[in-house]
Amino acid sequence: MVQALEAVMVALIVLGAAYSVVTLRAVSQTHDKPRANLEKLAADSLTVLNGLVDANGTMLDQALTEQYHCSRDVSPSTTTCATGRADNITEKLQFYLPPGAAYAIAIDNGIQAREIYRASTPAGEAVGASYAFVPAWNFTFVASELSCYDPGMPLNATLLPIAHARSVNASRVVLTLGATGVNVTANATGSGRWNATFAAAARPASGTLVANATAARNAGTFPGLATYGSCALGATGNATVTALRQDSLTLPASAPIGQAATLRANLTHLAAVSGATLLSSNLTVYEPIPDRPGEADTWIPATTIALGSGSTPSATWTPPDDALFGAHPVVLRALMQAGGVTYEARLVGILPVALPSGVVPLDPPYRAVLQAWFGDWR
Repeated sequence: MVQALEAVMVALIVLGAAYSVVTLRAVSQTHDKPRANLEKLAADSLTVLNGLVDANGTMLDQALTEQYHCSRDVSPSTTTCATGRADNITEKLQFYLPPGAAYAIAIDNGIQAREIYRASTPAGEAVGASYAFVPAWNFTFVASELSCYDPGMPLNATLLPIAHARSVNASRVVLTLGATGVNVTANATGSGRWNATFAAAARPASGTLVANATAARNAGTFPGLATYGSCALGATGNATVTALRQDSLTLPASAPIGQAATLRANLTHLAAVSGATLLSSNLTVYEPIPDRPGEADTWIPATTIALGSGSTPSATWTPPDDALFGAHPVVLRALMQAGGVTYEARLVGILPVALPSGVVPLDPPYRAVLQAWFGDWR
């Protein structure tokens, strides 16, 4: 009964906001726009977006995630990110806001806002609004140990189930080989990591890894996709994997915003693989945000740090004031060369970004921020 009443109340709030958006937008076209009305229009636009819900969550959450990809991806989608804008959010805001209005969208972590889209800024009245939200960033980060495999090698991958930007206690993690339907159940290895292995005979030479984790206390599954390639490594491939599993990536327990975190690696065994050369290595810290739906290897990098060619490299990273909180997947890529083939050997870890106090928030205090400019202010 209580849940039913709460649902009715939420529906009434959203309907009221939607009514305000429509009526204020109509009023705006006659240039009768007291500042309070403009601010309410901006605030109600966010309320309506948060009230539109489907199986994937709220439209506000989905639209902000899509726009984050458009603004931060190494290679933004050519279909959903026209001129740097995510259609999901920009089309709706262009409908809600008066004709000719410009706007900016940001995610505020409580310390500093990170702008993820800005239209042109006209001369005129500016108003702003924000809306508190907890993003449903639920996914399984997945990476194979090597970037490519010799046809006779088994394939092993590391999986990190993450929900609401924190590592979760998954009850089951399954890895599937793309369209083949062949799957294996991963094994938990501690500290939020899972491993899955495909025998050489059970996998295509190259393909897509489809991860799905089921969390003990969360509904649904957490997807994630990554690709692997094929290359002729011979016995050097297995020797590389054996060496990789003896090497290590050491990360701090957390990385507070504004404070330098030291990330270290020991690659002495990789450097000693017979017939292979360790060329260089780098570290990529990824945002705690899902990849683009149905698109492999579209994780968003927060930073990539070159480590050079040494066998015991280290680096520091200082999360900026506008950083996202929570579990950031980290991948160390050791660039190897054997018999003219260049390939990656990878170590995977998790680095939680914390408040300046050192506390990692369970539900990050985000606010969606909308700033709008009305060029025909009178």
